[in-house]
Amino acid sequence: MTKQLEEVRAERDELAVAERVFHRISEQLELAADEMVKICWLLSHRVETAAGLSESGNLATR
Repeated sequence: MTKQLEEVRAERDELAVAERVFHRISEQLELAADEMVKICWLLSHRVETAAGLSESGNLATR
């Protein structure tokens, strides 16, 4: 009975560690997703600006 209790406690501790890792990774993914949204917004804004300059003839050529 004591051995079984030790095994259950060890498994519980392992699950607690796995849960903490899961939460950390989830937070990192959420931050990464937020950054991707910002990048996409910035890129779309630059494309719109470049397209507007191109249509108006103000786009500098090399």
